Amino acid sequence: MDGVIGRFLTEEDDGFDPCYDTLLNSPMSDGEIFQFLYAQLALRALFDCTILDMMLNGQLRGDNLGFAYLPPARLAEPPTSAPRKGILVVFQSQEDTEPRFLCFPEKKTGSGESRDESVRLISFIDLGQGKQPGLQELTKRGLIGETIVESCIQDDGFGRYWPLDRLYCKDIETCGTVARQAIHWGTNVCVDSPQASEAALKELFDLYAPVYGVDPPTEEGLHDYVVFRWVPEVVRKIRG
Repeated sequence: MDGVIGRFLTEEDDGFDPCYDTLLNSPMSDGEIFQFLYAQLALRALFDCTILDMMLNGQLRGDNLGFAYLPPARLAEPPTSAPRKGILVVFQSQEDTEPRFLCFPEKKTGSGESRDESVRLISFIDLGQGKQPGLQELTKRGLIGETIVESCIQDDGFGRYWPLDRLYCKDIETCGTVARQAIHWGTNVCVDSPQASEAALKELFDLYAPVYGVDPPTEEGLHDYVVFRWVPEVVRKIRG
């Protein structure tokens, strides 16, 4: 991410590290908060899987998120390079509804506290140390990476673990128009089942639509973006 561990201990705490504990996570933009919440909801909705061990001492651990910047489209070399104009989200909850679209541009200059830089794609999220039921099958299918560390399964009192029916939304610095509102929403939503998570995905999309909703792009236009697709055909295929 930013070279950040995010332990946030002070000099009065045991185990204080003058390097790690003086670093701060950079604020997460509207598009990054969307990805962060979307990933948690999609994992639960698709696989009944919950991200574990993302907090430490009540703060988001920066080493559990991997960001990649999207370079300008002119630097891409098809067909091996990913699209570069931004991130596009396609959402269709049912077969009898029309798909809707969100677009997070590659470069967005906000006002005031917003960052003026390229949007970051969350390229990986650490699911947590220790194996959960079904994760080995997802690894075999190539949908997630392999779990290689099985320690730290028990809560050690450092505030690593979050209630399993809640999203990780604690103490996250944000910038942008919708991010803080999305964090407030995510703090209060209950996701105690795959069905509840799927319903929450629609709520998340509705929250962003007034600001980031766009008209349907052409099929060729889709090739210019990193695309998140939540549509019935894709959902059925991933669920297997």
